[in-house]
Amino acid sequence: IPPGCACADLDGHTLVDFDDFAFLAQDWGKGGIGLVINELMAENDSYIQDPCGEYDDWFEIHNPTDSPIDIAGMWVEDADRPAWQIPESYIIPGGGYVVLWADRDTHQGPLHVDFKLSAGGDTISLYADDNGQPGTLIDTVTFDDDDVLPDYSYGRYPDAFDSWYTMDDPTPGTANTVGLAGEVYFSRPSGTFTSSFDLGLTTKSPTAQIYYTTDRSIPTDSSTIYSGPISIGTSNTTVIRARAYDAGLQAGSVTTQSYIPLASDVQSFNSNLPVVVLDTFGF
Repeated sequence: IPPGCACADLDGHTLVDFDDFAFLAQDWGKGGIGLVINELMAENDSYIQDPCGEYDDWFEIHNPTDSPIDIAGMWVEDADRPAWQIPESYIIPGGGYVVLWADRDTHQGPLHVDFKLSAGGDTISLYADDNGQPGTLIDTVTFDDDDVLPDYSYGRYPDAFDSWYTMDDPTPGTANTVGLAGEVYFSRPSGTFTSSFDLGLTTKSPTAQIYYTTDRSIPTDSSTIYSGPISIGTSNTTVIRARAYDAGLQAGSVTTQSYIPLASDVQSFNSNLPVVVLDTFGF
């Protein structure tokens, strides 16, 4: 280290290690104000009420530095609305957090912003002020509908890092806890079929392992490991339940799809009336 320079514990984890270098590298091109959008909830059905008793969308800004930062005059925006300026002083202490309510109810206070979050996917951005206009980008996050579940949050773990996870234990205003492994995606949705096919399972994380069952039980890390396409035959209805496991994370949510073969004598059946297919799944 050159004379006059010192190491910095940038992530607040009590020691200087390679995580601090990663923290610096991931934000190299961003503005010099050390704030991050740290957590969000785009479908708040019943998890937390705002001070007015309403279940509004929300997102959290975290100050991972040691110094207090006043967010007065900064700008926030989403993909559908113009940038909105935070009107009053609010100081986030070093290591602290603030929750902004995305409800378009700005009359309810300075921490209520002029946009709502879309559960179908959205982008949130935070800007410094530049003479009454949005200036330098401080931080931005984009999420899609796969990241949104009712009353689950989507956040960074650890705080301020670039790794984002769906979280079944939201922590508005406090440090994030370990997230869930990602969702499992099926190459074919539930439905009827007439000929055998191969079913593929995928997940976004390259380090996750997928486990699945065919007996309608909940998959665990003792279930069958997915290693390649699953052959779905025409002899019986097949129910596949799958979930992902990833090191350092909670087991992901269980995804279930059912595949019902049609007998040859009904494959060409036509009717102007709705048709309902019933299956007892072996019971």
